[in-house]
Amino acid sequence: MAKTVALLTLALSFVASCSSPAAEKTLTERVVALQDFRNARRFTLLDDATHSRVEQYSAVRAEANTKVLTAEIMDALAEHLHSNGFDEFAREGRLPESGGEGVAWGLELREGQRVSHVLGYPAGLTSEQQQTLRALRVAFLETFNQVYSMQAVELKPGESPFKAPQTTRNPGR
Repeated sequence: MAKTVALLTLALSFVASCSSPAAEKTLTERVVALQDFRNARRFTLLDDATHSRVEQYSAVRAEANTKVLTAEIMDALAEHLHSNGFDEFAREGRLPESGGEGVAWGLELREGQRVSHVLGYPAGLTSEQQQTLRALRVAFLETFNQVYSMQAVELKPGESPFKAPQTTRNPGR
């Protein structure tokens, strides 16, 4: 009987150790943002591991420029940025308020407490460096455009969410 109780206790402790959750992976908050200095628009991607889709999409906002994507896609985007030249041009800290002369946009990457950014296109870059920066911007924009969101946007009286803004074209060109 004592052997049976000992075996049963050993079996239960084995089952309990197998069913206990493994040490959870530490979550690193990642945020990637593109700031267009020409028109002061900011586009932001958040990961769903550290940000709630429900909180983001249930609040009415003035603009729908923040989207939440899966942590796996955010990891892939961050890895892509790092492996395709982001670190070569990165400066520590948040993006500046304005781009300065010749700088049209900036890309900011926050990974946990570390924040760095690149500016496109500061003076003195070679055409190859400009291409690298352009590719980083395109990678962000393609990812942003592929993320589906249901952001509630506040419209002004008379506005329609389906009507494109009026543009004028120069017929002489």
